[in-house]
Amino acid sequence: MWYQVQDTEKGVRYCIHWHSTLLYALFASLFLYLLQMGVADGSSWLSLALIILLFLLSLGGALYRDSWYFLPAEELVITTWGFGPFVRRNTIQFSVIERLDVTRFYKGSTTDRSRIGLKRATAMVNFRLILVEGEERTIQLVGERKSAGTIAAARKIAAATGLALSIDRPKNRDTQLRLSDL
Repeated sequence: MWYQVQDTEKGVRYCIHWHSTLLYALFASLFLYLLQMGVADGSSWLSLALIILLFLLSLGGALYRDSWYFLPAEELVITTWGFGPFVRRNTIQFSVIERLDVTRFYKGSTTDRSRIGLKRATAMVNFRLILVEGEERTIQLVGERKSAGTIAAARKIAAATGLALSIDRPKNRDTQLRLSDL
C-alpha cells in the first residue's frame, strides 16, 4: 500500500493514497466481471474458487482504511483503521507522546547485522510513535528500499506538529555493499 501526507485545515493527515484504493477497486471489478462470466457460462463453483478468493482479497484491499490525523491545535493524534464502515478509532494526546521514531532493523535479526546465516537479511524501516509509558504504536513498517517517502513524511509531520523526531541514522547514509552481496 502507498501512503501519502496531506496538509489539512487542522493539521496533517498520513493515510493510504487513493491510488492504492483505486487499484484494488479496479481489480475487484475485474474479478467480479470474471465471476459473472463464469456463472453465466455455467462453470462449477469449484472452478471459480480462485476468482472468488481474488475478488474477496481485492475487495478487502479496496475497503481497507488506515489514517493518522495529527492535529497540533488540539494536541491530538487520531488513528482510524478498518474495513469499510467497520472502522476503529483511537485518540492519543500529545502529552503522552515522547517522540516520533524512525528505526532501521533487519528482518529476522535481533542485532544490527545484515547477514543471518548464509543469506542476506531484509533491511526494514519502522515509523512509530513512542509513548511516555514505554508503549509503541507503529504507523508504518516498510522495506528500506521504499523508505524515502516514509522518512520524508516523518520529517513533515514532526515539523507541522512540533513533536520530537528521532531517526536512527543520518540522511543519505548507505549501507556498505560488497560484490558478494549483489
